[in-house]
Amino acid sequence: MMHMLTRALVVGVWAVFVIAADAEAQAVSVDAPCDGATVLSGVVTDVVDAGALRVSVNGSSDVGQDPPQVSDGRFEITLAGPLTAGDAVVVSAGTLRSAAVEVAECDAEAQEPQEGRKKEELTNDDRENLIASAYLGTAFDNFASGELRTYLNQAAAGPTDTRPIFGFDFEFRMTGNRTKPTTPRNSQLWVYGETLHGVRSRDIGCPKENPPAICADLSNGGIFPGLENIPEKAAFIMKNATSFESYAGLRWEFLGIHQTADNKPGDTSANLYLKAQIGLMAITANAEDQPRIAASGAGSDAIDNHLVAIGLIATNGSMSGSYVEAGFGRTDLFLEHSKDRWKFDGLLAFAIPGTDWASGFAQITVDSDFGGGSDSIQSYVGIDFDVSKLWPSVKKPEAN
Repeated sequence: MMHMLTRALVVGVWAVFVIAADAEAQAVSVDAPCDGATVLSGVVTDVVDAGALRVSVNGSSDVGQDPPQVSDGRFEITLAGPLTAGDAVVVSAGTLRSAAVEVAECDAEAQEPQEGRKKEELTNDDRENLIASAYLGTAFDNFASGELRTYLNQAAAGPTDTRPIFGFDFEFRMTGNRTKPTTPRNSQLWVYGETLHGVRSRDIGCPKENPPAICADLSNGGIFPGLENIPEKAAFIMKNATSFESYAGLRWEFLGIHQTADNKPGDTSANLYLKAQIGLMAITANAEDQPRIAASGAGSDAIDNHLVAIGLIATNGSMSGSYVEAGFGRTDLFLEHSKDRWKFDGLLAFAIPGTDWASGFAQITVDSDFGGGSDSIQSYVGIDFDVSKLWPSVKKPEAN
């Protein structure tokens, strides 16, 4: 009996030491660094005095380093000089030490940011708290309903019903922490708004002498606008707009997809959301061009266009801001079932090679009653750009 008790005691003591050693090893861990690296990063738990973290290389603690930077359980330490392939690196705080990590000779191509991504490290959510931009593009009304085509682009010139469009977008994150995965407890609440000005294609004149800047885009097929003369194009559309749409709403993002606790996912992440949106549509109408609308008085009144929806929005990567959603609401433009409308909206945002101030977008919207009434499908393509590009740069006056 005594022999069994002694044996159990020895096993118990050994287990305690193993668990303690394992806890110490897990208290600090270091990300594998590459040859030439000057910054060490890793994970540190609450049991460690993060301010006391020290680096040793090849057994020597005589390594120049800046004070550790710690946030959300991760640390970064900037070294005085670069590491060399084969170096053994240990990070410690008192008696707590990380496992030794060997510096690897990484492939230079593997260290470069992935195509289309920002140079800084990818995170769960790289969206700023305030996002404000403007856009130029083209709306295709080929498959819009009769009511909508009469309203927005009656008597369009040519076989394709298109409208040059211009507008503003803004989004503001009211609550939520983007450095942590999105959950119902760490959800994000956004307020957003959008305006859209459109010009009927038949109302754009392009004389041979001094044509408006927008004519250059129309002569190239009128699909993707060029990146030049943006202020002139925007001004032309706003001055000659025959339709105006405005939307505002609240979006509650409550569940993250492909997100990690250390805020460093390997690929695109997204948030599942619910939103409520109100919208208005207005036009200019006269008895000659649009007699039905002018007679009804709709041209002098805003048309309600509201919905509630559920959707998924990309929160990082080269296609951040892309989304797909489905919802239900009302569109008072339709003569039948105006208050029972199923609405679908999908937008793809993508980088434009050679520029860091503009991105491209392609969008499709569907407005259907799922019955015998009219349905509408509209497509949009264009560029989204920095609002500051609407104002030409001002040169400083030369000193006398």
